[in-house]
Amino acid sequence: MSKTIFMKAGEYLDEKKMQGKLFHNVVKTKTLEANITYLLPGTKTQKYTHKGEEIHYLIEGEVEFKVGDERFLLQAGDTLYHSSNKPHRSKNLSKSKSAKYITVSTPPTFM
Repeated sequence: MSKTIFMKAGEYLDEKKMQGKLFHNVVKTKTLEANITYLLPGTKTQKYTHKGEEIHYLIEGEVEFKVGDERFLLQAGDTLYHSSNKPHRSKNLSKSKSAKYITVSTPPTFM
């Protein structure tokens, strides 16, 4: 693909709101997508299982990711890669601060 995508800070292609969660899609192609996830304190995502792979990069906060039976505690600057065919979810562990992370996944399945 020869298309170049540039998004200014605060811009996004699509938005998905759920209780305590906000997802901004910033890149979507035929083969991958990138989303910025905002989790309010104590909020967790649903478990998902699908084809593909994911990389998560934590920007702010402290987030627990569960992938299958494994648990990973991410702090700002940490990165997690996993296959998406295992059930996975994230949870903001803070009771007072929001969390923010970027997920790049292939193929695009979320937004």
